[in-house]
Amino acid sequence: MRHLPAHLLTLALLALTLHADAALVADINLDRLRQAPEAGDVQARLDAMIPPQAQERLAALAEHFDCDPRRDLHRVVVSLPDQGAPTIRLIGLPAEAIAAALAMRSAGQPVLGGLTGYPLPNRPNALLVALGPHDALIGRADLLAKETSRPATLPPLDPQVGVHVRIVPGHHPLHDALTLVKDLELVSDGMGGLRMSVTAHSEADAQELSKRYDALRDLSSSAAGQVLPGIQRMGRLLAVTTLQRDGEHLTLAGTIPTELRSDGIDRILDRLEGRMGR
Repeated sequence: MRHLPAHLLTLALLALTLHADAALVADINLDRLRQAPEAGDVQARLDAMIPPQAQERLAALAEHFDCDPRRDLHRVVVSLPDQGAPTIRLIGLPAEAIAAALAMRSAGQPVLGGLTGYPLPNRPNALLVALGPHDALIGRADLLAKETSRPATLPPLDPQVGVHVRIVPGHHPLHDALTLVKDLELVSDGMGGLRMSVTAHSEADAQELSKRYDALRDLSSSAAGQVLPGIQRMGRLLAVTTLQRDGEHLTLAGTIPTELRSDGIDRILDRLEGRMGR
């Protein structure tokens, strides 16, 4: 999946960060994200990282299906349970045509209460299931076989939303602050606008989260915070956000300036390039 659009990388890193006992569903509107000012530069840098095997797969998709995911993939929904393997739903690829091609290579397996999944050539434990002409689901074979019904129809996309993420922490989340959180919803317009809605377990937990937000803002603006790169970056982000609390509900909102957004994307790409070079 390395050839998918750049913003999936952000999601992948987020999933890796939160996979320790947290459920996550991320709905990504790629058509919206392609409108971002930095999208062209990010895609160019990603293209330069694509290894030869991935380039061959892209060429094969173009030749056999007249499809390029960087252009034709419209929506991606990643579901990550608190325990288990993720599923990825891809809207825009020629799902039924790809499934028919896979069927010529290997036998299908019954999944999702009557549908058929076909092993991916380089990932035999992963199946592709065509839910419609341009709606594909990829997941682990053994888990899809246990499901007795097909996934629900996706809700319509909001054309002004780039990424919509919902997180439900488990009993032992990786980050201590998440022990106070019942659920968290993050919405980004893909152009810098960001809104995060948090429901705490109680009003006292919401108060504690608010105190931690204030303490982090104070630390980031202190002399000590200015010499710590991570705290300094966090301070730049907090400086353009506001936090409001109503009972056990908190809302964090802000507009991330272009410079700060570009810096974050560059760091993600640097990290990805380092991992791919290992």
